[in-house]
Amino acid sequence: MRDNADSCKKYAAKNNANSKGQFGIQFKGNLSLLGDSYYIRAYVTYTDRTELHTIYSDKIIAVNN
Repeated sequence: MRDNADSCKKYAAKNNANSKGQFGIQFKGNLSLLGDSYYIRAYVTYTDRTELHTIYSDKIIAVNN
């Protein structure tokens, strides 16, 4: 697993949240191009008046191809 956040891919949800307030990202195509395994960790970035905040999920999900 890479420790360097700059080397990680970032994807944004493009739709509004569902009725539970959840966002999702669907990966399609040949996931083997990502390598043998990859890890997913959700986060949200928002602005509170003038201050930018980022909150990361506690859970990291490992996916093996």
